[in-house]
Amino acid sequence: MLIWGMSFILLEIVFNYFTPVTTVVIRIMIASIFMFSLSLILKKLQKIEKKDIKIFMLFALIDPFIYFICESYGLQLTSPTTTAVIIATIPLFAPLSAIIFLKENISLINIAGIIVSFVGVLFVIITKNFELSVDPFGLLFLSVAVICAVLYNFFLRKLAQKYNVYTIITVQNIISFIYFLPFLFVYGIDEIIHVNYDIKLISSLIILSVFASSLAFIFYADSIKKIGITKTNVFTNMIPVFTAIFSYFILNELINLNKIFGIILVILGLFISQIIKKK
Repeated sequence: MLIWGMSFILLEIVFNYFTPVTTVVIRIMIASIFMFSLSLILKKLQKIEKKDIKIFMLFALIDPFIYFICESYGLQLTSPTTTAVIIATIPLFAPLSAIIFLKENISLINIAGIIVSFVGVLFVIITKNFELSVDPFGLLFLSVAVICAVLYNFFLRKLAQKYNVYTIITVQNIISFIYFLPFLFVYGIDEIIHVNYDIKLISSLIILSVFASSLAFIFYADSIKKIGITKTNVFTNMIPVFTAIFSYFILNELINLNKIFGIILVILGLFISQIIKKK
């Protein structure tokens, strides 16, 4: 969560050099090479069964392909802190989707937590004059990203029953890169050739690719495999906190009382929504 909280700051830096699509393409390309090499070195790469190829293709389409595009454009139209707060609502929708698709039960206290977090998000995205403090299209992009992340959890849980996390993340990145190839040839080649590469850009791309798109996903997927979706998602509550801290010190982003109160409500609501009543 520390890595993903930092990633919003790094993306903001890289957007000074590349468009969101080019940024994502380069990020996935480096991540694919890194994960494939790491999996081979550790001898963790498993053979994918033919019947699972379609699941992997849909899995990679949802995240990273659609998710990264929506997250990147959403971030470009909002601020890192606002983006992180909206992304942090993923654990709210995970239990809701479990109710709809898996017919799981949810308690009144869990519903109360969802409502508290939703109010917190409103404090972040709405001004005192009841106007949106973020671009509506930015909010739309981020909302789609949240939906993709919820679906990602269900596919990940299914695949993790058969394959190790190294195989899942490696195949996910490689298939996603294939999806991005047309965008690379149409939009990215000219940008990649003519950009002025400096240490800030190179280091940001490496951290985004190796840490945020590879290692963080391994840690996350392994956590889901060991402690489950619900308990793992509780930790995503910390993403907006890390992002707000990094934004303040690195990007000099001003955080008003509305945002602070909103972040507190989001985190409080998320914890309440995960409470399990003991018999």
